[in-house]
Amino acid sequence: MPFIREILDEDNWKYINVCVASRGSESTQSQRENARLLLEKYPRYFAWTTTFNVEGMFEPGWVNSVLKGLKADFDHGAIGVKVWKNIGMEIQKPNEDYIQLDDPLFRPIWELITRESKTLMAHMGEPLHAWMPTFTTEDGFTRNYWATHPEYSFYDKPEKPSYSDIISAADTVIRENPKMRYVGHTWPAWSLMWPSSQCAWICTPTLQQRLEAAPVILCGRHTGK
Repeated sequence: MPFIREILDEDNWKYINVCVASRGSESTQSQRENARLLLEKYPRYFAWTTTFNVEGMFEPGWVNSVLKGLKADFDHGAIGVKVWKNIGMEIQKPNEDYIQLDDPLFRPIWELITRESKTLMAHMGEPLHAWMPTFTTEDGFTRNYWATHPEYSFYDKPEKPSYSDIISAADTVIRENPKMRYVGHTWPAWSLMWPSSQCAWICTPTLQQRLEAAPVILCGRHTGK
């Protein structure tokens, strides 16, 4: 730990623990507890963003439980809330539609984040490649991520949400919550991977247009492996 503090001091920056609700409620709770402890012990070096359990999403009382948990996390120093691609790509409503970020169910959560002056960090969907063919070569080399994670490969699956469905939902949330800070974790950067002339038909508005229309947006990306 001392050597990490030395690095952080040298460049005058802070590490942010980002909790992700992707592996069940026990994992989510453990992440939140560990992030709280690190902030309490090393406030100079650590910050954190919380998240919320997606299990039981369509049961009575779920929203109130989430709001209570987020408020408690904000009181313990969480600077924002992370949502993951299971919203949009995995979780289905009782009618079997895939729930999207702009669903009215989430509106009280966005309102709380805005009221508390926190930030929504959203990893929505996948790059356009997830809607394109993927394969493993004859020598067994997997061409890309979706060859080994077929659950996120939506090529030739018309029953699945489209790239536009997912990104449009995020755009709606940004438009309907103009005072809420929004960190586009990965998805805005994907537009940078495609020349405007090639992605205009599906990436509308473009990244530049989004940033001009909503100055509360921040962009982030990771390399992914």
